[in-house]
Amino acid sequence: MAELNPVTVGAKPQLYMTIRYDADNGGPGAHRRFSTSSDEGLSWAPMQDVQVPDPGCKGSVVQDKVGSNLILSTPASCSGRVNQTIFLSKDNGAPGSWVYRQFVAAKSGYSTLAMTDEGMIANLFEEAT
Repeated sequence: MAELNPVTVGAKPQLYMTIRYDADNGGPGAHRRFSTSSDEGLSWAPMQDVQVPDPGCKGSVVQDKVGSNLILSTPASCSGRVNQTIFLSKDNGAPGSWVYRQFVAAKSGYSTLAMTDEGMIANLFEEAT
């Protein structure tokens, strides 16, 4: 879950949650979903497709230090836990707004993102066997 910058001055920040969704246990419908909350998590909008492939695996999402980019990490595959990839959205995670860079082609699974004090992205992920 990430806290997005408020859309208007004085508004509460919006929460963005990404959820794994493994249709048929990693079948062709496997992808990530997301939901947002504008009331500090008391209620959530209906889930939508992130339009990012996912094998039904835990991913991670953070907002960068400047607050202009949403960053997502997940294995980008519908067929297995491989292709650990970083996705970046300059549009608060809107479907179709993600650009990406794969950084591990080997088996990889759960990941956790963090931002360092210097504004670098840290990604801890499991080496799947």
